[in-house]
Amino acid sequence: MSTFEGSSVGYVNYNFQSTTLELARCQWANYSDQHYLKCCKWSPDGTCLLTIARGAGTHVVELPSDLYTGESMLTSRPVNPLSPAVSVPENGLIYDYSWYPGMNSSNPATCCWVASGHEGPIHLWDAFTGDLRCTYRGYNNVDELEAAISH
Repeated sequence: MSTFEGSSVGYVNYNFQSTTLELARCQWANYSDQHYLKCCKWSPDGTCLLTIARGAGTHVVELPSDLYTGESMLTSRPVNPLSPAVSVPENGLIYDYSWYPGMNSSNPATCCWVASGHEGPIHLWDAFTGDLRCTYRGYNNVDELEAAISH
């Protein structure tokens, strides 16, 4: 990190000279559904990708296992389609979601994420099975169900 003269704010120096390498891709068979990726987040242990797709819910995709041990990436590596290991259909718009901060694939109890959606409670989902672990409901000052919105 570096700081500009007279500033106490630190800035990260990125190296944009290195090339991007496509590791894998995900696609839907039925294009008439008009699914598109809204956002994605890597798991804290780096083994899974949690994605939100419009109209298709939440998906957990595992990083290809050959990438765990490689010291470097070959540009000739085949690009394989990714298939979700777990898919959870969600009704309506998903406002935000997040992995459990201590998530580690070797400890199944930590493999979960929360999601908050339009006019609904917060759900805690199991990343191995896709089962609903828990539901958290927020209420406003007149005892009406209130969706959680993160900022």
